[in-house]
Amino acid sequence: MLEMGTREKKKLQTGQIIAETALDLFLEKGFHETAVAEIMKEAGLGTGTFYNYFASKEVIIKYSLAKRIDMASQTCEDIQQYDLDTTEKLIQILEVVGNTYDKNRQLVELYLKYYHSSDKSGKEPPHGERFIEVLAKIVLQGQKENEFRKDIPCEIIVEMFTGILKTTMSSNLKHSFIENINYKYSILVKGIVKR
Repeated sequence: MLEMGTREKKKLQTGQIIAETALDLFLEKGFHETAVAEIMKEAGLGTGTFYNYFASKEVIIKYSLAKRIDMASQTCEDIQQYDLDTTEKLIQILEVVGNTYDKNRQLVELYLKYYHSSDKSGKEPPHGERFIEVLAKIVLQGQKENEFRKDIPCEIIVEMFTGILKTTMSSNLKHSFIENINYKYSILVKGIVKR
């Protein structure tokens, strides 16, 4: 792997400074109330420099969330390699997702407001297929090792699991994210009928 040069490091650091400054202002003042000139003044940079790094304020939201999701996705990929049974891997992944969501709840809400606006051109979710691929590998491993049912297609189990994550993220219940998802995971694994 090639080492990053000084120029690339500086560019990466400048982009990070702009993004973090912008997020602080978005959360403090509001997205629409924050001007590009204000972001750059706060960051100690010229206004024109903004467009060398980001096409718009909206791109900062997507970039920032994608960066955090990439870190969580890498942790989930690492968990997949651990010497644990598949159920324990899924539990650890839930914790990673829950902690990432809790730490970035305001950013996620900001992204969802942006993502659900009327103009959605070029506004795909920032996480892609990485997370689904990790889940699929774990489910397939569980089926191979007879921990999970083989009569249900892997993609159905993965879709159910991702559905649980989505409903938990949009939940208005007073339970914490981890509590909420653990209840749902328990229902998925053990069922709702008392035996």
